[in-house]
Amino acid sequence: MKRYLILGVSLIIILVILSITVLVTYSWLPANIHYQIKKTFRISQNGDGATINLGIIVPKTGPYQTVKNFNINWNGDQEKNTLAYFDTIRLSDHVSGDQGLEAVVEYDVILRQGKANWQAPFEMRHLLPQVGIESDHPEIKQTANRLSSGSD
Repeated sequence: MKRYLILGVSLIIILVILSITVLVTYSWLPANIHYQIKKTFRISQNGDGATINLGIIVPKTGPYQTVKNFNINWNGDQEKNTLAYFDTIRLSDHVSGDQGLEAVVEYDVILRQGKANWQAPFEMRHLLPQVGIESDHPEIKQTANRLSSGSD
């Protein structure tokens, strides 16, 4: 009887040690988290035609993430500006009264578990107006204030 008791306790101890080993190994081993990003922008115009300029910020491959399979589906002009921590894409085209425009931006981001951080140094120049992107326009400022009121 004593022999079966010792055998049972030994088996329980082995199972507990094995379970702890599996959990610790799972939490220590790095894993990849894969995001498939798809942004769709639909632009329409009521009335007379207008020139549309759309600025998009996309992350770059860095120490904590890998950006792959980048694709833009846009029939107008594209201008890419490469910065230290991200790229900016400026899309422009002309939209008429009944015509609609659509831009689709797709890419994959692979983050390493436990090290996901997309924060990069922020510079005031990122908010300054540019040709075709009038971030200081009163209507844009008013809409931004309305959308962000009550948020941190």
